[in-house]
Amino acid sequence: MDKKKIPPSRVMMLESELQKGNASLTIRNVTNEDNGHYECEVYEDKLRDKDIVQLNVIATPKVFLNTLLVLMNQLNVLSCRVVGFYPNDISVEWRKNLTSLPSQEPLQLHSNQDGTFNALSHYNYTPTSEDAGTEIYCLVKHRSLEKGQKEARLHICEPSLKVLPESKEQKVLCKLNGCFFQKAYVRINKNGECVNKSVCEKKNECLSEATMMATSGEEMKITCEAEVMGLDKPPIENCTLPAEDRSRIRIAAAAGLFSIPVIALLVAYIRQKRS
Repeated sequence: MDKKKIPPSRVMMLESELQKGNASLTIRNVTNEDNGHYECEVYEDKLRDKDIVQLNVIATPKVFLNTLLVLMNQLNVLSCRVVGFYPNDISVEWRKNLTSLPSQEPLQLHSNQDGTFNALSHYNYTPTSEDAGTEIYCLVKHRSLEKGQKEARLHICEPSLKVLPESKEQKVLCKLNGCFFQKAYVRINKNGECVNKSVCEKKNECLSEATMMATSGEEMKITCEAEVMGLDKPPIENCTLPAEDRSRIRIAAAAGLFSIPVIALLVAYIRQKRS
């Protein structure tokens, strides 16, 4: 190793393998400080030979996005965080389809205590209707990655939440769609209290439904709420179910009361005729 020594507790060479001509050195808990040239010398009687081996230590980065959804017709502040890589030569680039996006900020590079590095890239983007069906992704290039690069993709979409009351005595349906949702919750609230909640994962549409009836003389306030992974502001929709018509109930009740004396008078008249 280049002018450095590895602590004996971290290296191992098996004597049984030496007898077979295998002088391999095992290094435990490898760090970036173990990177360098290693010289192997072999002696046998009057014979002597040596060779140099280059050890290249690498650490594969992990890539994280602050959101998976890019919302149409509004400013999206996108962040691509690359963590725990070594060495520090890395490329982070924002692309749409296969084209590099303009006006990208310089990459922020930070070192960690274990010798690895983190990188952070921000990008501000406002998609329009022309972006429908396109893809935005953070492209990371590093020697440790398979094929030398990795893509973290985002979905451009316009989420829509609708509450669909069918009638006072039938289902109320809350429908969330417009995006591909990694995870979403859709709740139906009746007068502020949750009556049903649905959980959806990796779907283009999430539904929640409940059956309810408006009480006599009282309107029912229905709220649809959605919690979506990648959305800071949850969509909310409201509707009001009308109260039952009390006047029709009173008319029906009065008609029932009047029918009793009419029938009684008719029976008395028939009896009088017979006598």
